[in-house]
Amino acid sequence: MESLRRKFLASFGNFRSNLVLWLGIVVLAAILALMGVEVVVSQQDSKDQITTNFAARGEASAEFISTFISQQAQKEGASAKRFLSGRRGLSAEFARTVVRFGSGAAVLLDGDGRLLAVAPNDPSIIGQRIAPKYPHLRAAERGHVAVSGVVSSAAKGEPVIGIAIPYATPRGRRVFSVAYQASGTVLASFINHTSVLKGHKVLLVDSSGNVIADSSRSGAATLAKSSPALAEAVAKAPQGSVTIGSKASTYLARAVPGTPWRLIVAVPDDELFASIGGATEWLPWVTLVLIALLGASALVLLARSRAAHARARELTTQLALAARTDPLTSLPNRRALDEQVIRALAYARRHGIQLSALMIDLDNFKQINDS
Repeated sequence: MESLRRKFLASFGNFRSNLVLWLGIVVLAAILALMGVEVVVSQQDSKDQITTNFAARGEASAEFISTFISQQAQKEGASAKRFLSGRRGLSAEFARTVVRFGSGAAVLLDGDGRLLAVAPNDPSIIGQRIAPKYPHLRAAERGHVAVSGVVSSAAKGEPVIGIAIPYATPRGRRVFSVAYQASGTVLASFINHTSVLKGHKVLLVDSSGNVIADSSRSGAATLAKSSPALAEAVAKAPQGSVTIGSKASTYLARAVPGTPWRLIVAVPDDELFASIGGATEWLPWVTLVLIALLGASALVLLARSRAAHARARELTTQLALAARTDPLTSLPNRRALDEQVIRALAYARRHGIQLSALMIDLDNFKQINDS
């Protein structure tokens, strides 16, 4: 019974040691998993915030261009009402007004849509109804301020963008439209400030994909020619990822309010997410690996400590057993007998029963020992 009890206690001790070790492994794995998830979520939140700020900057740039166009339209309207409402000296006033806006192309229509004046001057088309050729002039005839996409100028057929303003005169409604070259306008300087990141590409295009302004100054007439990959991506979604050249980039396309234009911005990912790249990106993972190594080292030390403790406990048990066992016969010795008697006496007193001791003497037992 004593041997079985010792074996049970030894087995239970080993089980408890293994249980503590496995619990340590599970707890360490859970902590590392939670920390890993936190790192991933934190990095994704940072990336999402940068993307949100990028989109907000695109929205602000589109609004800025819209505000500029609106102010330009107001200036055109004020000048037209002041200088282009009469008939006397209309051609000279028209020419001076066009020069004030830094443009070399413009048209002035009467209430029936007929051409009253044109710049550059072309007498052969005066009196013609040209509005049907231009959607923005038709809209202005109906009383709306309108902005065109890239169209051909009335006099020379050059690619221009126009801002058409309807205004009232004593002789009825007139339409004044100033045209600006599709390339090299002040809009180009605006879009250059949309992004300060290296390698950015910013374009202002009309609804047909014709380029109004291009930060790269590639000279391409359309978005598809300037960047086929970007044109294809924008056709599918207003915001996302695209590979331009060999660089992964993030792009967005935003409508310019009050115009048929879109502002398109593309920035290389290594520039856009530079603040969360490099050391900022991998340092949390290095820290996590170091914590894992420290935790594993602690578990190894714990396992070794538990193993040493188990070996010491087993050795103690063996020594205690050897101290109570006769080495020749493997039977309990005098010390074991004394301990059994003490336990038996205590049991008898506790339960109020008698205790008997039986002494047996075997005759000639020496001969058995000798042989």
